[in-house]
Amino acid sequence: MSLHKQVNASGFPLQIAVGRVVSEELSDWSILYEEHAWSGEGHHGFIDLAIEWTHRTWVMNIECKRVRDAEWIFLKDRKAPSGRRQAKLWISYYSGNGDFTKFDWADVAMDPLCPESSMCVVPGQDQKATPMLERVSSGLVMSTEALAREEASFLKDKYSGLRMYQNVIVTTARLKLCEIDLANIDIASGEIDQSASSAEVPFVRFRKQLGTASAKRDVSCDTYQLRDVAKEFEDTVFVVNSARFAEFVRACEVDIGPLMAVCGRR
Repeated sequence: MSLHKQVNASGFPLQIAVGRVVSEELSDWSILYEEHAWSGEGHHGFIDLAIEWTHRTWVMNIECKRVRDAEWIFLKDRKAPSGRRQAKLWISYYSGNGDFTKFDWADVAMDPLCPESSMCVVPGQDQKATPMLERVSSGLVMSTEALAREEASFLKDKYSGLRMYQNVIVTTARLKLCEIDLANIDIASGEIDQSASSAEVPFVRFRKQLGTASAKRDVSCDTYQLRDVAKEFEDTVFVVNSARFAEFVRACEVDIGPLMAVCGRR
């Protein structure tokens, strides 16, 4: 195998290219960490890229996935809303005296408005193995929480205010949204019919129970319905086509009013 084929068989060229986009095209963002080691809850690994907004209140934890000639197909109920604004981010709010008014995952309202799905079909994937996107997303969520906890250990005495962390996968895969009429699924065969439609999309919110975040385990059935408890364990990972990465970052914006309420600030 030639040198360039060996290098291209790795994911590093995509990671380097994403970093170059941040440095050259996104003036409000900069690379905070690259190949950053993390560990937590018995797991460990490396963060490909973490980028920081110029005001220091926002960090995107980015996992780069280069694939060849692949489509990731996200399933969506045709009757469900076409786009969602809710997303689960890790929120650290430092009071300035070493305490936190918020230090946990939280749902926030944010752009870009885009489809949300909990199911992804990756053609050619081993049906008996843990689905690739779930596996990668779970590791990403755990690394984001580990990063937030690591930073808290040295920021709490030097920093005050908001710091939020977002899960992002950047991939060369084409992202397809398959909209299905649930009533038309044949229960005998377990198959969709020809009424299903598909379209390529630039980014998707992948929302599912992915991580093992300990803070979320504080909920109990005394104060929550069982469905609410399950919802607390959901996470959001933004899946972004690499060619649309700069567009995605520029479109990201959080509704700050409701977020401050989440942080106990009015």
